[in-house]
Formats: sequence, C-alpha cells, structure tokens
Amino acid sequence: MWDASRDLQLNSAVALNGEWVFLGEGQINGNGNVIDIAGGGSIVVMAGSSLRLAGVHIKGLGVNGKIKLAADATLRLSDVVIEMEDDYVIDSGIVFVEGNSTVITKDHILTFGDNLENNTSGKLIVDRVALTYDTLASIDKLNIQPPLILDPDRRHVEILGQGDIRTIRGDTMTFHNYRSEPI
Repeated sequence: MWDASRDLQLNSAVALNGEWVFLGEGQINGNGNVIDIAGGGSIVVMAGSSLRLAGVHIKGLGVNGKIKLAADATLRLSDVVIEMEDDYVIDSGIVFVEGNSTVITKDHILTFGDNLENNTSGKLIVDRVALTYDTLASIDKLNIQPPLILDPDRRHVEILGQGDIRTIRGDTMTFHNYRSEPI
C-alpha cells in the first residue's frame, strides 16, 4: 500500500502483476515510462483518496488489467496514455483529466456508468483540455461512453470550459460535443 506517496518516479517500464493500492494523496511521475497491467495488475485508489498520474503510459486496461476507484476517490490524469485491451466500465469514483491525455481504445468502449449493486457511479471530468481517443484502424463507435445525448444531466461525462473529447481519424480530426455549455 502506498500511503500519501506524492513523489513516485518511474525510471523504467514496470510490469505490474499485483495491486498498487493508494491511500491519501498520491502521485506517480512516469517520465514517459509504461506501467503494463495486462498480466493481471490493478491500480486501486481507496476511499477519500486521490492519485495523480503524469507522463505515464498505462498498458493493458481490460479484463486482466484494472483501474479501481472507491466511490469518493479521484484519479487525475495529465499527459497520460491509457491503452485498452478490452471493453471497460468505470462505475465508481471520478477520472479527472487536467492535462491533455489519450485513451487508445482500439475497437473497445470505455464506459462511465452506474453500479446498481454498490450504489456507485463513475464519472469523467475533462477540465479545459483535450481527451483524445484513438481507435487505431478500428471504426469509431463513440468509444468513450455515454455521449451527451444519452447523459443530458452530465452524471457521467462533464466537460469544463473549452475542454473536448475527440477522436483521431486518418483524414481529419473529429470533435464530439460533450460540452456542458455552448461555445
């Protein structure tokens, strides 16, 4: 367990096969390195805690690799790349994007939703920056869910200021309107 670990520095790639559990205020400075969770690794943020990831590539989010947030936990992203290996649902806590970041979804869907069994909800907040998702060679299915039309009260996805959720296409850059206020 990492307790109030505010200055973890990665100087090489890490293959995480167990759990890194964060309590209190934590921060990982990746220095451009990879944390590979595909082999069964989990990054866990406990109740009342916050973890800031900066300059890191999380590889393998999906069936085996997990990011788990307590109901009142926050995961803050700045210059982070998350690469998915399967569809994934965040149904607890807040993912707060405070610096331009990317989710490599491929043909997978990242959903922010409800866990009715635990009475929790997952939420994505993009604060005046860009969250880009990259489908690589796959067809865009609005791979970060729910879109604004399905979340009019912004329970699960909220955009602050001039923030954007957008996708990269080979011929053009496409922007999907998840904004909470008109331009």
